[in-house]
Amino acid sequence: MERKPFMDIIKALVDEPYERLDLPESRRELLTALYSLIAKLESPTDSIERFIFQPHQNAAIRIAINLNLFVLVGEKGTDGVNAEELSYSSGAEPALIGQAYVFDEAAFSLSRMPAYLEETEYKNPTDDARGPFQFAFQTPFGMFEFLNQRPKRLNVFNTFMEGQREGRVPWFATYEVEQSLCNDFKSRAENSVLIVDVGGNRGHDMVAFRNAFPTQPGRLIVQDLPETIRGIEHPVPGVEFMEYDFFTPQSVIG
Repeated sequence: MERKPFMDIIKALVDEPYERLDLPESRRELLTALYSLIAKLESPTDSIERFIFQPHQNAAIRIAINLNLFVLVGEKGTDGVNAEELSYSSGAEPALIGQAYVFDEAAFSLSRMPAYLEETEYKNPTDDARGPFQFAFQTPFGMFEFLNQRPKRLNVFNTFMEGQREGRVPWFATYEVEQSLCNDFKSRAENSVLIVDVGGNRGHDMVAFRNAFPTQPGRLIVQDLPETIRGIEHPVPGVEFMEYDFFTPQSVIG
């Protein structure tokens, strides 16, 4: 099936009135077909990310129940409601309601999020040393310090970060690299810095960039925490690796 007719069919179904789709037999058949279609279209990376971020939805639902948000939204009907109105009615801070939080070690950390917010009376977290992560793991350390003390967990985190872009279009395929970045560099010395990838993990982005532009002059620098940099087993020629804490002033001045 050609792409356009296929998309037209999906859009037509989306535009169908709910009442026409809510027949028990057709609804079940349609859901089954859609789940099968998702299974075919979803890449391994998509599946992994869906599993990882499912706890975020579970935590958000539990927090919304605790704050009675579903009832408050339902009372507004089709008029809608904004974060400020929900804040006023629920007692939670607007910044908390209006934001979404992403935490690694997600399943456990997020499972403790409702209890954390209940204990802090639904105040928006402002202290880096007393956040949901510290509450969940009962630690005074931030996430990166915590992982650095646990090599196995750090390796899992780094492996995920390295592989999570598999199957996706690289950033330099959508950004005008040659017209902008590379042309602007022509007037500079060849040993000047071209790109610094801060928090670049094991260097997967810079390695891919170097492979795509092998003759492009300029230094490519990957910066990350010492434990991550020291764990790189096979450094790639043309890419420099530098130990760096991105909570401190930048050490490379371009």
